[in-house]
Amino acid sequence: MRRQITNQRPQRPQLTDQLVLLGNAQLFKVGKFVHAELKASSVPADLSSYAVGLVAAI
Repeated sequence: MRRQITNQRPQRPQLTDQLVLLGNAQLFKVGKFVHAELKASSVPADLSSYAVGLVAAI
């Protein structure tokens, strides 16, 4: 007997959502680290904010 192939979404949307949230949390940590490093090295505030925004956009 042949198995019928259906075009259904995977049954694990929660796993995808959890991975997205985990990725966002990691980017937030990286952004905070970059911001702290730039602040400690006396980089102008506008450049520091730009760098954090750039990391968040990745």
